[in-house]
Amino acid sequence: MDKVRRIPTPFKRRLQYFRARVLSLVIWAGAVGLVAVLWGERAVRVDTPGMVEARQAMVAPAQSGALKSVTVDLFDQVAASQVVARLDDSAVRAQLAVAESDLKRLEANVRATELQLKQDAVLRNVDAFARTRTYAMRIERFRIDRLNLLIDLENSQVTLQGLAATLDREKGLRQKNIISDQELDNAKYQHDALDKKIKATQAAVGVIDDQIKEARTQESGATPPALTDETLEVALGPVREEVSVQLKRVEELKVARLALVLTAPLQGVVSYIYKREGETVMAGDPILAIADPRSMRIVNYVEQGKPVAPAEGMMVEVRRRTRPMQVAQARIVKVAPHVEPVPATLLPNPRMTVFALRVLVDMPFSMLAPPDASSTWTIAPVRPGEVLDVRYSVPRRLGR
Repeated sequence: MDKVRRIPTPFKRRLQYFRARVLSLVIWAGAVGLVAVLWGERAVRVDTPGMVEARQAMVAPAQSGALKSVTVDLFDQVAASQVVARLDDSAVRAQLAVAESDLKRLEANVRATELQLKQDAVLRNVDAFARTRTYAMRIERFRIDRLNLLIDLENSQVTLQGLAATLDREKGLRQKNIISDQELDNAKYQHDALDKKIKATQAAVGVIDDQIKEARTQESGATPPALTDETLEVALGPVREEVSVQLKRVEELKVARLALVLTAPLQGVVSYIYKREGETVMAGDPILAIADPRSMRIVNYVEQGKPVAPAEGMMVEVRRRTRPMQVAQARIVKVAPHVEPVPATLLPNPRMTVFALRVLVDMPFSMLAPPDASSTWTIAPVRPGEVLDVRYSVPRRLGR
């Protein structure tokens, strides 16, 4: 039997097959290769280091002392005038004890002066003059009572601050189930009871002020007789002067007590904490720093010899060293007129000395704003002091 001959495919048919199956793939591969070549010839990317900077305010005490508590942590958001730290109040308590001792001495002097005035009134039998002295001594007794209340009020307010700090800690411990509800209730009861006592003392001070006003009205209505050997002011002058001195001391203690509580000067983020609880701080030494997020800028350094010519208004790519990497477009705000040393924190070897051009880059809004509740993005907002990269894309001809 003869071998079957295979019928050859016509050339026209082969050409149709080539066009339908192979030619399209060849054209697509050639286009991709051409785009890659053209893009490689078009631009070159240069990555340069940068650091986030912001306007910062230091929180420092006006007087030296031991740091009792720091109520914030690193990178916490704080509001303006929020309490961020407290100093130990032992020194203020000691000063209040001295003031109480001096007040008792004043009370003894007032009683002695009052007894002497009564004896003089009996001996001279001058009713009008005696009434005037009585009103004056009544006023001084009211002032002494008022000072006693003020001293007790200041002691209570200092103690209330300590109870408030303790209550804050107890709440945190309760949230962590370290203490029971009963212990938290006891702390709250002590705080509320002392707060009610302070309000009652303040009301008592107001009542005494009304009594002093009424006694002064009665004193001014009495007509004392003419005296030749002594006057009312001479008799009561020393006591009044000492009472005035005590009042000034109480005001000084108020200022000292307020200075023990340190507040945030602005709304922002806690960027540094220099001191912790129990450490001794000197007057003016910073305890912590608060950065204003609205003033955040990126300080970028472009080394000499890089094929980059930064200019104001140029767009760059900011790349955070996060996982996943966060990338955003930003604009150059300002370029320094000369080179300067690059900070050691931006160098792979801190012992190196590298000179570069300082460039200010605007902070992208997407890196400042936290994610919304519906987003799956878990990257935290940018923080002062964070190191990131700034990428420049320049024509390749500049790099040749």
